[in-house]
Amino acid sequence: MKIFIHEIKKILRPVPLLILAVFTALFGYMFIRSNINNLTTYHETSDQVALAADLIELCGPTWEANEIEDAVATLTARYISEFEEEIRDNPLFIAAGVTDYKSYRALNDKFVYMHLFPSEEEKKDMTAQHFRDIEEEKQRLISGETIYDDANPFDPETDYTLTAEEREMRWVNIVPAIKLRLINGFVSEYERITLYDDDPDGKFLPEVFVLTESAAVQTKIMEIYESGAIKNILPGWAMYMVNGIYFLLALMILAAVAILLAPVITKDNMNGITALQYSSKTGRKTLGVQLAAMLFTAFVVAGIMSATVFGVLIGRVWHKFLGSGLNSFYDIYNFNLFPGNFGQYFLIVFGLILAMSLVAAMFIFLLSKLCKNYISLILGLVPVTGVLIFISYILFKAPFALTNSYSTMGIDVPLFSLTNIPYTEVYAIGLLVAIGLTVSMLLLKKQKRAEI
Repeated sequence: MKIFIHEIKKILRPVPLLILAVFTALFGYMFIRSNINNLTTYHETSDQVALAADLIELCGPTWEANEIEDAVATLTARYISEFEEEIRDNPLFIAAGVTDYKSYRALNDKFVYMHLFPSEEEKKDMTAQHFRDIEEEKQRLISGETIYDDANPFDPETDYTLTAEEREMRWVNIVPAIKLRLINGFVSEYERITLYDDDPDGKFLPEVFVLTESAAVQTKIMEIYESGAIKNILPGWAMYMVNGIYFLLALMILAAVAILLAPVITKDNMNGITALQYSSKTGRKTLGVQLAAMLFTAFVVAGIMSATVFGVLIGRVWHKFLGSGLNSFYDIYNFNLFPGNFGQYFLIVFGLILAMSLVAAMFIFLLSKLCKNYISLILGLVPVTGVLIFISYILFKAPFALTNSYSTMGIDVPLFSLTNIPYTEVYAIGLLVAIGLTVSMLLLKKQKRAEI
C-alpha cells in the first residue's frame, strides 16, 4: 500500500495538476458550458425544453391522445396570462399598440405578410417582376393554395403595412408567445404518430425511413412505434446537444488522463529509476503497482469530471426529463435502442465514459513504458490520442442510436446500422478494456524476466 500511495503522489504532482486545472477550466468554459447554456438560453432549444417540461408537469413523461385537448387548453390559458403580464408595462409594446395577446397575434400576421406590403422606400428598388411575384403570392394565399402555419389566414381586405413602431418589434422574443406557437408544433408532430395507430396494417412508414436502408433499423423503429414508446415527451434538439456534451466530456477526460499519466513512467526511465527497481525481485513488481495507480487515478479523475458535468446538466435542465424515454414524437427522425428512461441512460453513458478512461490509462501506460524520453513520448502520444479521440467520437456522439439525422459524415452513422448488433458501444468498450488489460499483463509478465 505504501508503494501504491507513493505512485499516486508521483502522478499528482503540482505542475501536471496546474496544467490540468487550467486546461479543464478553459475547455469546460469554451465548449461544454456553451452546450449546456444553449439548452436554457438558445431559443431553438430552450423554449422546446420549457414547453416539454410544462407538458410533463401536466401529463407525466408520456402524452396520450386523450390528454391533448385538456393540456393544450390549460397551457394556452397559462401562457396568454404570462404574456399579458410580461408586456403590461413595456413601453415598446405600448408604442406598437400591443396591449394583449390578440393584438400581438395581429402584429405577428403583419410580420408574416409584410413582404407583400413593401414600404415606399422599398418600392424604389423593386422591379416589375417583384410586383408581379407579390400579386401572384397574394392570389395563392386568397385561394388557400399557400398557407402559413404561424399566422391567421390572409385577408385581402386587411392592410398589413408596418408602422415604424411596429417594425421595432420585429425581433423581440417573448417566451410565453414562443411557447404558444410551439404548442401547435407539438400537436402536429404528435398527430403524425397516430397515422400508424389508425392504420397499423397499411403502408404508412415513419418519415425517418428515408434516412436508412437498413432492414434491421427499420424493424427496430417499427417495434418502437408498435409499443407506443414514441409517445414520450422529450425535445429533439436538446437530445442532440446532450450527445455532443458526452463526446466533449470524453475528450476532456482523455486529455486529462494524458496530462497526468503520460510523463510518470517515462520520467522514471529517463532518471534510471526503472533500472534500479529491476535490480531486485521485489522492485520488478513495482510496475504492476504503477499500472494500478494509473488506473485508479484515471477512474477517479474521470468520475469527478463526469459527475460535475452531469450534475450541472441535470441540475440546470434534465432533472425534469429523467423519467422520459428516449424516443419522442417531437423528434421522429432520431430513434434510440435504449429501452429505459433518460435517467438510466445518463447512468449507462456515465459508466461507459469511466470505462473509456481506463482504456486510455492502459494504452498511455503501455506507451510511456516504451518511451525513453519526452520527445519520443510526445511523438507517440499524437497517434495514440488521435485514435482514442476517433474511437470516442464514434462511441459517444450518439450512444445506442438507431438513426442520427444530424449526421454529416460517415463516422456519424450509428453503430447499430453498421453492425446490426444492439448496444455495440458496450461490446466495443468491453473489447478495448480486454485488449488493454491483456497487453498490459503480458508486458508486466515480460518485464519480470527482462534483462537490465
